Amino acid sequence: MKSIRFFERSIPLLFLTVTVVAYGLLLPLTGFYWDDLPFAWIAKFLGPQEFVPAFAQVRPFLGPIFFVTTSLIPPVPLYWQIFAILIRFLSGLAAWFALNQIWPSHKRQTLIAALLFLVFPGYSQHWVAFTHINQEWIPFIFYLLSFGFTARALRNYYVVARRSEATTKQSPDQQETSLEEKVASGGPSTSLRSAQAERPRNDRLFALLLLIAGVFPTEYFVSIEPMRFLFIWVIVSEQVNGFGQRFIESWKRWIPYALIWLANGAWLAYFYTIGGYASYDVEAVKEPLTIIGIFSTIGEAIWKAGIYVWAQVLVLTSKAFTAPTTLGTFGLIAVAFTLIVLYLRRLDISESETRTFAISAIAIGLVGILLGRVPSFAAGLPLTLQSSYDRFMVSMMLGSSLFVAGLIELFIRNNRIKTYAFALLMALAVGQQFFNANIFRRDWAKQQEIYWQLAWRIPAMKPNTALLTDQLPIDYETDLSFTAPINWMYAPDYKRSNLPYALFYTEKRLGGPSLPSLQRNTEISLPIRRV
Repeated sequence: MKSIRFFERSIPLLFLTVTVVAYGLLLPLTGFYWDDLPFAWIAKFLGPQEFVPAFAQVRPFLGPIFFVTTSLIPPVPLYWQIFAILIRFLSGLAAWFALNQIWPSHKRQTLIAALLFLVFPGYSQHWVAFTHINQEWIPFIFYLLSFGFTARALRNYYVVARRSEATTKQSPDQQETSLEEKVASGGPSTSLRSAQAERPRNDRLFALLLLIAGVFPTEYFVSIEPMRFLFIWVIVSEQVNGFGQRFIESWKRWIPYALIWLANGAWLAYFYTIGGYASYDVEAVKEPLTIIGIFSTIGEAIWKAGIYVWAQVLVLTSKAFTAPTTLGTFGLIAVAFTLIVLYLRRLDISESETRTFAISAIAIGLVGILLGRVPSFAAGLPLTLQSSYDRFMVSMMLGSSLFVAGLIELFIRNNRIKTYAFALLMALAVGQQFFNANIFRRDWAKQQEIYWQLAWRIPAMKPNTALLTDQLPIDYETDLSFTAPINWMYAPDYKRSNLPYALFYTEKRLGGPSLPSLQRNTEISLPIRRV
């Protein structure tokens, strides 16, 4: 009986299947979370155009992205969760495209790294779709594509250069004979050579424009640009001998991108000084760093992003081993492992010598992890897993995926065991994302219960009412988050004015400018941008 074989054209379907299994099994049971709620309220009551001025004092280049997406997609949770699936699928393809251009002779290894990137288990915020798809993932796709077009432009440049060099080495008689043969065969030699020369320029232009679109809207990726230099180094090393020559050549090829990167850095340095970003309460690290502190930060980033996250689901599920969520998670891990092994073992795709790829991937992955940690560390923000703070892992995902893929390639020589190791990592990551989906499913159910209780117990709440509570038994929403749906419920005909309703967590607001005290006739205010 002839066994089933999979070919390279099946890979996009593989990415789509993995995306749906990892992120979509509980899709109808998930909703809006955290900043999704006020953003959805703005889209509903103020319109998509409102995002441009609303972000003008915070992230001015992010507003147009929100404008485009909210013009296309209504503020309905199901629609945004479906859109999130599509965007994550496209991000996986973008990573695969980029890595394939950098290491075209290591197709199996780049496929594995891209799949690990797709299901990276250290990032749990996928379901905060309205916020993070706009704020991080769309710019990240641009950035990944920029890496890919940079690599393709450079490789095409070397192809054209080699052909030109080969032509100049021919004798005049050989060149004339070669030209006569091309003309006789109808081959448009001049236009073909011109097209070959133009393609690297076009790819470079695309790479530069995509870099601008990826780095200016959000500061999440401001520090990962040096990874491009290392990707260029990988390609240059195949063409140029000698460390010094490689460095000079790589630097020359990186300069246009570095200039855009520096321009963005100058813009951010200016923007942070004009005061608009103070609304986020971000404070840069002020205490001088010690050697111990530096090594501690480096070690934490490598341990959490590069190693621990890949087995994190085992630790989390061990706390409630017989819970339905745990049993479902392990069932999905087993099924995913089996199917991934079957696919990888029957995938007909070229696989070159792996040691060179492994060493490059480990080195670039380590650098990528550390570079990805820089923005959040500089802002004094923690790298806490299974919380809203693990959104900072988004800039470390590519580095982590390359790092772990390189480790397995380097230390496991047996191809069958290597396949099992990769499949196990992917399956554990799929299980982790299913575990995360259950957390957000329960959060959405709690939100709906709160909204139902309000509607049932206070069906006719009077305008200019503030609800006070110490805290709510819910993980991902703040009082500002809940203020949006409360106004949505009780002021369905809202027109631009002061908000008629608000919710305050006294735990955080009492004694502050919004809620100075609980004394009678105390003025209560909750500043909301552009309402």
